[in-house]
Amino acid sequence: MNLSPLRLSLSCLVFMLCLSCHDVTDTELKVLISNVSIIDVDAGILPNVDVLISGNRIEKIGKDLSVSHVNEIDGTGKYLMAGLWDAHVHLSFEPDIEESMLDLFIVNGITSIRDTGGQIDKVKKFKEEASQKPTHAPRVKIAGPLVDGPPRVYDGSSAGVPDISQGVNTVEEAKQAVDDLVEQGVDLIKAYEMLTPELFEAVVTTAKGHGLKVTGHIPLSMKVQQAADMGMSSIEHMRNLEMSMAKDADKNVLERRALIAASQDSLGYSLRSRLHTSYRNNSILSIDPENKNNVLTSLAKNDTWQIPTLALILSWRLAPWSDTQWAETYDYLPASAAKTWEEGTASMRELPVDPKREIFMTWASEMIGEFKNYNIPVMAGTDCPIFFLTPGFSLHRELEVLVAHGKMTPAEAIKSATVNPALYFDMQDELGTVEEGKIADLLLLDKNPLENIKHTRSISAVIKDGYVHDSQALETLKQTLKSKGRS
Repeated sequence: MNLSPLRLSLSCLVFMLCLSCHDVTDTELKVLISNVSIIDVDAGILPNVDVLISGNRIEKIGKDLSVSHVNEIDGTGKYLMAGLWDAHVHLSFEPDIEESMLDLFIVNGITSIRDTGGQIDKVKKFKEEASQKPTHAPRVKIAGPLVDGPPRVYDGSSAGVPDISQGVNTVEEAKQAVDDLVEQGVDLIKAYEMLTPELFEAVVTTAKGHGLKVTGHIPLSMKVQQAADMGMSSIEHMRNLEMSMAKDADKNVLERRALIAASQDSLGYSLRSRLHTSYRNNSILSIDPENKNNVLTSLAKNDTWQIPTLALILSWRLAPWSDTQWAETYDYLPASAAKTWEEGTASMRELPVDPKREIFMTWASEMIGEFKNYNIPVMAGTDCPIFFLTPGFSLHRELEVLVAHGKMTPAEAIKSATVNPALYFDMQDELGTVEEGKIADLLLLDKNPLENIKHTRSISAVIKDGYVHDSQALETLKQTLKSKGRS
């Protein structure tokens, strides 16, 4: 039997009253999901078991568990999996959407997120809000502002280029920037594209001294192998990998370094765009097999993870703005944002795909298989809400694109959004799988996602930190989001 919001509220009220009259017993905090099939991305399906949740932990998994005084959910015909992660989001990128972001993740079964760039005061508020209501918001990991060299890319020079970076000019400034971010409570550091090799090394070395990982984009002044050898933990969007695979990679990196040094008075965003235009496709069209192998071998050797954001990269090919069902996700955005997004995508629906974009999109799709061949771990991330990617909904789309265009199996795609992010943050003993003793961040599905990855959308209930958001509660939350939107 599903739990209604009213029944949950009454249960909480009874529990609070009991505090004043006697000690609380364990059974008053338990939830039993009976006769459910557990999704194990390595072993497959564990069918028809009972899962007992006590407080915010999975207490026991077994057959025909007999427990009294529990809230029971009938899991017959349903599938239970670990809660999802979106490993690349920007909570503060679009102010019009900020108020709805955390709820959008919860209704889509995303119980943890990794924010990869924002002003520290803003992203800290999201992290604090999430920690204050752990049952009703996703877990939030933050990087704070991008640490970039001159001229920094995200400098606030236009509405589409918000000020979400921190510029450093010297090794001392780079070290201090990392120290300051650590003091502010970040969970990782994000290094960006205009850093020199010296500045990048200072960022990575200082972060490692604090026990933090460094993610980001390969600086345009460096080769992938150099950044990986220094200790870069992960790379977002596969950004600039192709440049180190090119036949003339060594010559080209020196050219880029000189161009950046001579363009300090340029806008960073414009300079980066010019360099991408000059080097990206030319690199792909001149990939040297030996250089490609050296890059992938270096990533594997240094355990440098990848967050491909493949749905974002393939947007021009897949044109989600032409998909009526995707456009309906805008209904859950605040009205001002939905209007802006509709207007922004209207003129894009009839545009043909630029052949130059096709070169990069084809290469990016093929790289997912190469990561698998070289045992390079992948995490699923979306970059939402950038480029009209609706938070929450976009993670399911990313998983589908990884399967359809990256040739992952459904199990591999699910692993990239459950097991792998937990490993990345050294939380494998807490999250990522449905096992006894782990935190009860769970997703109850009506259909088997191992058969069809689209079934991750068939959400019957979201369990966050042991609290059950059943289908009725999720629908209520969706309607609340819609009430702020265009509908």
